[in-house]
Amino acid sequence: MPVIYLDVLLALNLFIDFLLLTATAGWRHLPHRRGRLVLGAVFGAATACAVLLPVMPWWQQLGLDIVVAAGMCRIAFRWSGWRNFMKTAATLWALSAALGGVCTLLWQVFSPAGFQVINGVIYYDIPPLTLILLTVVSYGALTLFERWARPRLFGRHRYRITAKWQGKTYGFDAFYDSGNALTEPFSGRAVIVVAASAVAGWDDGEPRYRIVPYRTAGGEGVYRAFCPQRMTLTAGSRQADISGVWLAVSPQLDQSEVRAVVGTAVAECLVE
Repeated sequence: MPVIYLDVLLALNLFIDFLLLTATAGWRHLPHRRGRLVLGAVFGAATACAVLLPVMPWWQQLGLDIVVAAGMCRIAFRWSGWRNFMKTAATLWALSAALGGVCTLLWQVFSPAGFQVINGVIYYDIPPLTLILLTVVSYGALTLFERWARPRLFGRHRYRITAKWQGKTYGFDAFYDSGNALTEPFSGRAVIVVAASAVAGWDDGEPRYRIVPYRTAGGEGVYRAFCPQRMTLTAGSRQADISGVWLAVSPQLDQSEVRAVVGTAVAECLVE
């Protein structure tokens, strides 16, 4: 058994688990808070002490990895039903397994000094001060990007939309997805995809609507879409009038935590 320093082990895996949770949130378009991601990463880092146990058979290690992924997701993300929870845990487990596989390959092929992968746990004997410095630099770079670059490119990653339609006022959160390039076929205007439950009652009284075709990796189909009389997009202290943009109602989004998805054409309305 190589010499393993517990402080380095915990700090390194805290950093790795935070990045994995962040990647999971981005992959699944999950609303999240940084504080809860940190708590989930703390739980994951604590389980890294499994490196101190005797080498496990593959099936025990697989079971432990699944339990750890489920625990991290339960702590890091808000509950939205068993189906979404299992999908999120599976995504985190897959990303973690992929990272572990790459690190195991590097360890076996190149055998870098101080680098170990034991019981699926990654350990690298990096000086604590160097690790702290790299963590501070990385966190600072991410914070600057979140506060400076991203708002000027796309406004924000998370938005608030308010729409007025036939005497009703709807308010819901939305997330940016560059893959949403939908437009209403006749007007050519941008389309925001919204969960049906977020605009419940929009079709009372048989209002006029238009059909917007879509195609995704999971298949193709059509949305019913309507154009509110007035709609605003808000991110932080900035607000833009996006009246004229269509809302495409998606029952499928009700199966996820995402309420609505905006594309680049809509997000750019907030660019200064």
